[in-house]
Amino acid sequence: MSSQLTRHVFLAAIVALLAGCATTTRGARPDDMSAAKHRQAAKAERDKARRHQKQFDPNAQAAGVTQATGGATADADAVDVLYNPTEQHRTAAAEHREHARQHEKAARALLRFENRSCKHITAKVRTACPLLGQVARVQDIEKGARLFLVKGVRIASLLEHMRCHYAYGRTMGREGMSACPLYLKHLSISRVTDANAIDVTASDSASVAEVRKRARTHVTGAGR
Repeated sequence: MSSQLTRHVFLAAIVALLAGCATTTRGARPDDMSAAKHRQAAKAERDKARRHQKQFDPNAQAAGVTQATGGATADADAVDVLYNPTEQHRTAAAEHREHARQHEKAARALLRFENRSCKHITAKVRTACPLLGQVARVQDIEKGARLFLVKGVRIASLLEHMRCHYAYGRTMGREGMSACPLYLKHLSISRVTDANAIDVTASDSASVAEVRKRARTHVTGAGR
């Protein structure tokens, strides 16, 4: 194969490699970051998409070669082809737009969950950890902790506030309250039917020990 054809093959291979890299799928789950950071990431992805789109020229052409079928190696078996050397920028732009869409979708999901969980609780109240002064003792249970409440606590109101605070924590990326057991991922918060208590459990094993540890820091008075 001539040196000119070799150069064309190398160039075509580089373009194919770049295009393949640009199509790598990336995800953006709601719990990966706060709603605000999801929106910032979406903006950054849209900016990248615009930069790539500007570098795409639909009329650009470059010469390349491809080997004919049969495995022959003679120059006569190398077929000249034309390709668009800027195609990888169009592919990359589409990928960045999709990633931006995923981040925007994640931000909306977090905010919807918070609004649904906090519909009876004001924006100011939902920021405060509802467990302060409310927990008499804590018992370890499967996948989490059982919080026995101080006598006189309105359990229905507390349960609603806890679920709201958990949702608010998700929206905020669980930042700023490292001691709150509700600022962890994948929690379930449920009322115990035969006791003055609320169960906080985690679906992932990494959070179980932390739920128990943080819950005990909220035990008040003689229960400590």
